[in-house]
Amino acid sequence: MEFRRLTPNEFNKVQEDFERFLSLNGVKISEWENLRNTAPQKMSELFEAFSDRIIEAQLNRTEYLHHLSQNMIRVYEFHPEKLIMNVLLVKDKNIGIDFRDKATLSRVFSGDSSIEFHLEQQEKVYEVSKAKEIFALLDIGCRPASKAMFLAIEKLNIT
Repeated sequence: MEFRRLTPNEFNKVQEDFERFLSLNGVKISEWENLRNTAPQKMSELFEAFSDRIIEAQLNRTEYLHHLSQNMIRVYEFHPEKLIMNVLLVKDKNIGIDFRDKATLSRVFSGDSSIEFHLEQQEKVYEVSKAKEIFALLDIGCRPASKAMFLAIEKLNIT
């Protein structure tokens, strides 16, 4: 398994796709329950392969993620062969800024000129598949972001 098994809630949303997947793999829907009991290993492998396929498709549709920490915002933009990361850092770490606080984010994006920032932009060619890169970032706490957030960081008045 490359990613993880679908949760029951996720599976309920794609159950019709699973039935087509089983059919393509030579398993009739009417036989599924019986095979779960008589060939649990095979059925588990089929379910894991299906889960990977669904999760990989969803990950490949991801365009932006972000990660907030006390003194840094990282926003990722995903392209077919590479990612671009905008990193916004507070120049003076002693001023008590915490990007995890919504009020702080509002101050930052409203143009509060009392905060000095440093912006870094980095590009990275994927070492593994795009989906695996995104999965790893989600695993360390990244969350979905928007293109507007990515561009807003680039447009801040950086000194």
